[in-house]
Amino acid sequence: TGYTMSFLKGDKRGRIAYHIGASAVIHKSETYPRAWIAVENDVTEKFKILGQLYYDPFQPSYRERINNEKRKNPFDVDLGFVYAYSKNFRIGIHYQPYIILFYYEF
Repeated sequence: TGYTMSFLKGDKRGRIAYHIGASAVIHKSETYPRAWIAVENDVTEKFKILGQLYYDPFQPSYRERINNEKRKNPFDVDLGFVYAYSKNFRIGIHYQPYIILFYYEF
C-alpha cells in the first residue's frame, strides 16, 4: 500500500510528487517486506526523474551483485527516469535492479 502527494510546481510547468509506502510478499511461509519513500519531478513536459530510498533486506544492491557479496545493508537508493513518447506511451529505466519500464494507457 502507498500514499502519494502531488503538487503543481511553482512555474506551473509540471508536477512534483512524493510517495511513501510498504508492502509484504508471503511465499512458502517466508515474508519479504519492503518500504520506501520516493520523489518524482517533471523536468520537462516529456521527461521525469525519479528517486527512491527503500528498505528491502532481501534485494542485493548493485555493488553487492557485482562483487557477489551477501546482503549487508537493507537500505538502498534507486534512481531512474521516464520519457513520455506520447500521451499514452512512456518508457523508462530504474537503476535498481535494472528495471525497464513500458507504460501504455488504453
